Amino acid sequence: MSEELALQEDTGNDSSSTGYDLLLSHLSWIDTSPILWVLYELFPPDKVKRWVYSPLSLLKLAILQDKKGVSYRTLVSTLTPEECVAIGLKEITSGQFRIPCASTVHDFVRNRLSTDGFEALMLTLGKMACKQIRGATGIIDSTPIPAAIHDSFAEFNKHYGQKMYKLHIFHYGPFPLGAIFSDGCDYDGHFASDLADLVFPMAPVLKKLLLDGGYDSFDVHAYLWYKFKTIPLIAFRENAVFNFEGTEMRINHRVNKLWEQGGDVHAPLSEKLEFLCQQGREEQVGAYIRNQNLLNQKFEEESKERSSCERTHSHMKATCNFTVHGIRNESKKLYMIKRFVSYQFILFTNIMRGMANIQCSSCYI
Repeated sequence: MSEELALQEDTGNDSSSTGYDLLLSHLSWIDTSPILWVLYELFPPDKVKRWVYSPLSLLKLAILQDKKGVSYRTLVSTLTPEECVAIGLKEITSGQFRIPCASTVHDFVRNRLSTDGFEALMLTLGKMACKQIRGATGIIDSTPIPAAIHDSFAEFNKHYGQKMYKLHIFHYGPFPLGAIFSDGCDYDGHFASDLADLVFPMAPVLKKLLLDGGYDSFDVHAYLWYKFKTIPLIAFRENAVFNFEGTEMRINHRVNKLWEQGGDVHAPLSEKLEFLCQQGREEQVGAYIRNQNLLNQKFEEESKERSSCERTHSHMKATCNFTVHGIRNESKKLYMIKRFVSYQFILFTNIMRGMANIQCSSCYI
């Protein structure tokens, strides 16, 4: 395929009413947003001065590909004049644009931007969303990514009854802040701390933090409390019991024994818990936090929002085609993170448009 494709203007195609053109028309905020600074850091001007297509235009093409759910080849061969203008492609003559070939967009995504670049964009979009939303319920949960039966790298998950991978997500109200891709049988609890570390620099203001029973461990309770200074509401396992080591009396006893390391039994309780975490006593702190949930008579009522993340998972998969079918094993993580970031772009566009329900898809139909 040639490096450039000439696009002839089609006056009979009213694409202004289609979803992806509406999306592009409202992505103009990228041109003056912190996203542009991320691209400048990843691709300094002296590094891209000989590039025919700007990193910003190639990024917009990558987002558009996920929204359309098409291959690179189909993407570049079906661009409309309106899309070319919105993307920022150079107009050669009236109605004719310089369009990159499929391999150029693919190389930008896979080799130039890569997983690290998309994770940097994820962080920036998360920071921007936290500034706009300004307080919401946090939810940590995983969602299955189905794999083909013949995928020799995928694990069979007995709970879901299929070969699959997982995407572990930290939700902030209706907006997903961060995601981690993993094998299909990995224990969810192992990713709670990693998600907390990923999201913490975004500075979310959490009204509360909800998790299901798959995350019920002392370590997870302690780490999430230590990171966000809020008691995580984690569903109990069937054998959950009140733990004596998690009582305030035992907390004071342990702090007093560590007086040579700076333990102060007269300090506020939150400071004592933080001190014990720093001294490697996370399990005891987790027992205390878990005890508070066991004693909380409103726990079930306060945890009702936990299932709301399933709506986001469903909308996300319907919007950006989260499947690994036909993707090489070494590229699966890249493309799942890429599609996650594209979904963030779509939701943040709706935030910028002032939509009350940012997951509403009616404007893209």
